[in-house]
Amino acid sequence: MSEIKQKQLDQRGDAILRTLNTILSRDIMAPKEVIISLNRIKLDGDLSRGIVFYTFFPDYKMGTVKRFFKEKRKSFQHLLQQKINFSKVPKLYFAFDQEEKKASDLESLLDNVANELKD
Repeated sequence: MSEIKQKQLDQRGDAILRTLNTILSRDIMAPKEVIISLNRIKLDGDLSRGIVFYTFFPDYKMGTVKRFFKEKRKSFQHLLQQKINFSKVPKLYFAFDQEEKKASDLESLLDNVANELKD
């Protein structure tokens, strides 16, 4: 993929992610006692599909959050199509962001080691 095409894809992904975060905060409320963050999106080159990666707190609400995205996927899709001005809007899928979780866990571990070294 050319550098220009990749830049355009990244720009569209950023716009879609911003719009989805707005939808999440204004139109489709997350389950009670759960904080959800939509972190990044991976788009197919032809914009036919997009995987939206999310994280949430608290960790033990995984089942609740998975059900939420399964039940609300079509609502997100419909609202995105209404709010974004693209000729083609990708079909959305939602996935837990393992990379973000691993980075967070690693950061906590490093903080713990640093605190132990201070003592």
